[in-house]
Amino acid sequence: MGVMAMLNLSYIDLPHYLKPCFLHLSLFPEDYVVSSRKLLLLWTAEGFVPEQDDRRMKDVAEVYLNELINRNLILVVRMSVNARVTKCRVHDLGPEFAVIVNSVTSKKVAA
Repeated sequence: MGVMAMLNLSYIDLPHYLKPCFLHLSLFPEDYVVSSRKLLLLWTAEGFVPEQDDRRMKDVAEVYLNELINRNLILVVRMSVNARVTKCRVHDLGPEFAVIVNSVTSKKVAA
C-alpha cells in the first residue's frame, strides 16, 4: 500500500472534528516547522475548536493536536521540559494530500 493510500485511510478514519484541523495544514509548505501555540491559536480563530463549558478552548485544541500526532499526521519537532509539544511539522505528504482532499471536497460542494 502506498503512502497516499495510507494517508487516505488515516483521513477517512479521522473523527469529523479533526478533519478541518488536518485540512488547515495544507496552508503550510512541506516540512514547515510551526509553533504549536500558533497552530492552536489558528485553529481556534478559524472556529475549528468548539467552546466547552468545562474546558478551555486552548486545552481542547491541544487534545486535537495530540490526536493528529498520535495518528502520525503531525510530527513532533520539539517538546518542553513538561512534555508539551512546542514545535511541530506536517508529515511530508500531508500538505499535498490535504490539497487533494480540499479540491475533491470543493468539487463535491459545487456540484
